[in-house]
Amino acid sequence: MHWYEIDTIEKIDSPSLIVYASRAKENIDSLIKMVGGNVDQLRPHVKTNKIAEVCQMMMDEGIRHYKCATIAEAEMLGLLKAHNVLIAHQLMGPKLNRLVALIKSFPGTKFSCLIDNIETATSVSNLLNAGQSFNFNSASVPAGWSVAGGTSFSTPCGASPSGTPYYWAASAGSGTPTITTAGFDIFCGGTISFDMVYA
Repeated sequence: MHWYEIDTIEKIDSPSLIVYASRAKENIDSLIKMVGGNVDQLRPHVKTNKIAEVCQMMMDEGIRHYKCATIAEAEMLGLLKAHNVLIAHQLMGPKLNRLVALIKSFPGTKFSCLIDNIETATSVSNLLNAGQSFNFNSASVPAGWSVAGGTSFSTPCGASPSGTPYYWAASAGSGTPTITTAGFDIFCGGTISFDMVYA
């Protein structure tokens, strides 16, 4: 009997996709040998198999970095908790929103995509940072923030550079002045900064 023959072929519906696990394992082992066992030099493209079980076989051998061609393939890798996933082309339009949704749905996986112009780079940046930049110009804290103790939002220490209110903590109030921010998502990088004036 040849290696590709199936002794229970009569039980398999047609058409069907058959994966010879032992052969797939041999291919994975050969790939790892090509890089001297340094699996971090590898980034296999999953469009050649599109099968979660095969990707899991690669992960079981320590391969952590992958690339793919579609959002669906990227989602499959996220479900498998892949460490690093590159979508190997530039995303546009609704696909950018799907990328953001993937990043939020699978925080344990680092997703990235290719970009070849500043306009798309700006669009991606704006989507990822939406709702995470704000100030006290309306004399109140943003949604999700909270304050306690002797706090106010006005200009008791003089006008701010922009002439707008700022957060003021007074020791004369009841309790220790505190301000607590909402959670920030900086998984893809970013800067959290506060401009403070002491009086």
